[in-house]
Amino acid sequence: MWIRLRRLRKTKGISQTELAVRVGVSRSAICQIEKGKTNPSMATLMKIMQVLDPGFDVNPLEPPPPVEVFTADDVIPITSMEGIGTLDLLAPLSVERGIDMLSVTIEPLQTMNFEYFAEQQRVIVVAGQVDIQLWDQTVKLSKGENFFIRKAESITCTNRSTSRAELVLCVSGLDFG
Repeated sequence: MWIRLRRLRKTKGISQTELAVRVGVSRSAICQIEKGKTNPSMATLMKIMQVLDPGFDVNPLEPPPPVEVFTADDVIPITSMEGIGTLDLLAPLSVERGIDMLSVTIEPLQTMNFEYFAEQQRVIVVAGQVDIQLWDQTVKLSKGENFFIRKAESITCTNRSTSRAELVLCVSGLDFG
C-alpha cells in the first residue's frame, strides 16, 4: 500500500517535502510512511489522499450510501405486443443513476422494432438467438453475447430461434421522444 502512495505522489509530481507541508507533517514522517516503517493515523492518511487525489472523499465515520434494490413490483411495462414480445423498464427512471435497464422478450420467430434515442447502450442476450438491425448493419447474437453502440435511434430485433429470446439493455441518455 505504501509503495502505491509513493508512486501516486511521484505521478502527481509532488515532492515529499511539498506533501509534508500540505499535510502538516514532517518530511521524515512522509518518508517513514512510504517505506512502511510507520502507520499514519486515519486523519493523516485522509489528508495525504486528499492532497494526492482531490476527488478522494471517503469518511469512514459516515455510513455508506444505501444500495438501490428493485423488485419485480418496480418493473414498469413500456410496451407489450401480443404474440410478439414485451419491453419493460427494470428500475424506475433516475437522473442520478444515469443508466436505465430494460428487459426485452421476443417470442419465437418474431420481430420487434423500438424507436427511441440513447446516448449509448449495451445489449446483452440472456436467452435465445437474435438478429439486431442497426442502420444498414445486422448483428447476430446468441445467449451470453452482447454488443455496445453509441447514438442509437432505433433498434430492430428478430428472434431467429424456436424459443423465447430475452435481452437486457443497459442504456444511458434514454429518451422515448
